[in-house]
Amino acid sequence: MHFAEVEEYSASWSRELTITMNGKFISTPFDPHYLRTTMTNTTFTAEGGKYYFSISTPGTTYQPILNAFEIYMAKEFLVSETNQQDVEAITNLKSTYKIIKNWQGDPCNPQVYLWEGVKCSYSDNDSARIISLDLSQSGLTGEIAASIANLTMIQTLDLSNNNLSGQIPEYLSQLPKLNVLNLENNELTGSVLVGLIAKGKDGLSLSLCGNPSLSKQVPYEKKKNKFSVPVVVSIIVMLLVSSIAAAILWKLKKGHAVWKYRRVDKGHDVFLSFRGQDTRKGLARNLYEALEEKGIKTFFDDETLKAGDEIALALLDAIEACWCIKIP
Repeated sequence: MHFAEVEEYSASWSRELTITMNGKFISTPFDPHYLRTTMTNTTFTAEGGKYYFSISTPGTTYQPILNAFEIYMAKEFLVSETNQQDVEAITNLKSTYKIIKNWQGDPCNPQVYLWEGVKCSYSDNDSARIISLDLSQSGLTGEIAASIANLTMIQTLDLSNNNLSGQIPEYLSQLPKLNVLNLENNELTGSVLVGLIAKGKDGLSLSLCGNPSLSKQVPYEKKKNKFSVPVVVSIIVMLLVSSIAAAILWKLKKGHAVWKYRRVDKGHDVFLSFRGQDTRKGLARNLYEALEEKGIKTFFDDETLKAGDEIALALLDAIEACWCIKIP
């Protein structure tokens, strides 16, 4: 109950209020403050029947007043609460980044009041789980919080367009269900984890553009800025490229893109660098021309390079100039 005195009275007079419920006192006598709120409350278990509240002013000539009242009751939900590990993880995120969102109560329930940026999965037999978290443009600073590692059912994680710094943590490559990771437009440093690149080959959509301090080095064994390509590797690559070429040309004919990519400056979208009999004038040339025709900028390295020789630095420079690629 909320009270506020609206009349000024002398020190010798007061509007002393007494509140009872079904004839029993539920508060000590008190004087409402002039033009300021005075609140009183009581908690009890309602077991049916009727309840009568009475506000009186015994011993004074002033009439009782009441400005507002609120009644709350507990409501039982027929769905299970969110998994406790998920709740602790996202609560820690809220505390770490001082997130200013309407994040109150259970993150996943009731479904019509999901936390902003959160999506959940539901099961009749298990607790709700957080499967998607969108914190893009949320003013996040500092390193990527370790508590995200406890969101073990997360499928989509969007931390783009913030001011996150530091290296990409190892645990991101170990989240078993993660299939979309967007870290674009932050201030991340270091190099991209080999584990994330491996997950990219398995279907992870990885977005890293807009991190100027993130290393553009493509993971390879480096020796004076060049590496060797044995003849055996050339044969294996020939077989792989044959399969890839067939898939690319088929998809191009169908009018679909083979993968998502983003061009950076004057970089390339595709790199062709392999050796084998009649590849440069046959399969490789046909693939190169088909990709260029579709507007996919393709790097075709030194034609004089023979099997077993060292790959030209031009290829390494082209690879590093075009790091900003989305996988897949």
